[in-house]
Amino acid sequence: MRLAFSTSWIARRQRDGMALAEELARLGLNPIELGHGLPVPQLEGILRVVERGDLCVASVHNFCPHPIEVRGGSPDCYEFTSHREADRRRAVKLTKDTIALAARVKADRVVIHGGRARTMQTYRRALDAIDKGAFLNKSYGRLKIDHVREREARSKGLLSRLEEVLRAVLPDAKAAGITLCLENRERPEDVPSEREMPDFVRKFGDEKIRAWHDFGHAQIKENLSFLDH
Repeated sequence: MRLAFSTSWIARRQRDGMALAEELARLGLNPIELGHGLPVPQLEGILRVVERGDLCVASVHNFCPHPIEVRGGSPDCYEFTSHREADRRRAVKLTKDTIALAARVKADRVVIHGGRARTMQTYRRALDAIDKGAFLNKSYGRLKIDHVREREARSKGLLSRLEEVLRAVLPDAKAAGITLCLENRERPEDVPSEREMPDFVRKFGDEKIRAWHDFGHAQIKENLSFLDH
């Protein structure tokens, strides 16, 4: 197994991309993952260090570079599961740009977020309940049951939109020899859920789609009692 160090750890502290990459190289943190949220000027500085051979890149996190029209560094600014067709089209374009960047730096994996049932807000409601001392009481149990019922009812449509976007970007990934890695996320409303992930990935057969397991995200769900991790 090859471990890679994400630029997300340092990108907000060190805005000069070249200085950022040189610090990682000096610390021996190699290979790296190009994290989401890198603006173009910062990214170009990192790439100068990568392309002179001082660092190598194992993976790139979608979207990279960050879309210029969006403030902040959210990787969920355009969701694959969005009901807005324009958002899904923009997600396709930005993901293809990330795949092209991964090919440029000879990374073989692009990490992607599948999306979420945005209006459910289960994660926020669970945290609010915990703050009020209601963890695992009857009202918290009702919150979980209501979540499962609604999330299951919406599963087919959410996964259909996710598959539509992945099918649109797969040709680019295959041509570049890059695997698209669907990351599990920390919110119960995220897509795919841990229950959905195996069957969803298997739908693609030998295509370059794999699951990407974030232990921290899964542990958050367990801490909220939504998952046995």
